[in-house]
Order: sequence, then C-alpha cells, then structure tokens
Amino acid sequence: MARVSYLARREGRYYLQVRCSHVVAGLLNQPLFRTSLRTADYRQARRRVAECLGWVYGMNDSIDFAALFAKNVRQLQTYLSDPLPLSDDRLFARHSYEEMLKNLNRRAQARDFDPNASEPQFRGLIEAFVEQNLKAETPSRQREKMAAYEQGRTDIKIGIEFGIIPVPGRVAQMPDTIRPANRS
Repeated sequence: MARVSYLARREGRYYLQVRCSHVVAGLLNQPLFRTSLRTADYRQARRRVAECLGWVYGMNDSIDFAALFAKNVRQLQTYLSDPLPLSDDRLFARHSYEEMLKNLNRRAQARDFDPNASEPQFRGLIEAFVEQNLKAETPSRQREKMAAYEQGRTDIKIGIEFGIIPVPGRVAQMPDTIRPANRS
C-alpha cells in the first residue's frame, strides 16, 4: 500500500510534514511545517492528514503576512460554519490549526506585523473559534469517559468470573494455577 506523501513516521507516531514554499518558509523561519498527528494508527493518520491539508495548502501559497492572515480569516470563517457535533478527526484538525495560528501570530508580531491592523476581524474570529472548539470537546470527552467507565465494568465482570476479584458474601476460590498441590 502506498503511503501519503505528507505523512511521516518517527518513533512509531505519525506526523503531518509539508515543505513550505520559499516565501512562507521565510515568514515562518522554517522550511518544513511539521505537526504531530498524535496517533500510531495509519488509517487514523491518513484521515487526520486529509482534514489538515486544506488549511496547510492555503497557508503555503501566501506571498506575505497580510495575504497569509487574509487566508486565515477565510479559513476561520469556514471552520466557524461547521455544525456541531464534530468528528474526532475534524476536531483534531481544528486544534492543530488553532495551535498553528497562535504560533503564526507570535511570529508575525515578532517581525512587527500586527495581524489585527491588517485584518480587524481576526481577533474576534479566533476567539469565537477557540470557544467553539471548547464546546465541541465536551461531547467527545463525555464519550471517552463513558467508554472508560464501560471498559472498567467489563474488566470487573471478567475479574469476578475468574475469581480474581472477591465478591462480598461469596467464598473466593483461588484459580487452579495458584492452588497449592494436594498433599495426601
């Protein structure tokens, strides 16, 4: 099976890795944009790369900070129109984008470029975006808690069935592998 060219693997984990255009590399002070996909599963990594490539490509053909932030305003508007609840992969892409925007904002300000002067709605959009991400995380966290709870219940039932976990009112029996030999 062929691998997606933007997918890199290091120490068992997958990363999104895209070579930046010459102009963007100069703006970001890095020739490669690399971010962890936070998974070791190849299929999940491919889905996450697909979710992230839209904003990565949009970023990569900018000519200066003003054009870069104008594209990010359009991308923020697109993300803000997403209906809730979000898929886990979409939420991951949004979090990666949020992290990239924060880093981009710091780099631009370090070079004396004010994104809010260039794009006045940028600050409001990013605040609404972060708030929407927090709202979208709530159902995902609840699903994870329920899954962990159900896994714990299943583990307890299995432990009781094997006699490893004692039940009040029932005499615990030692598993056959642990019982001492019969001394007759």
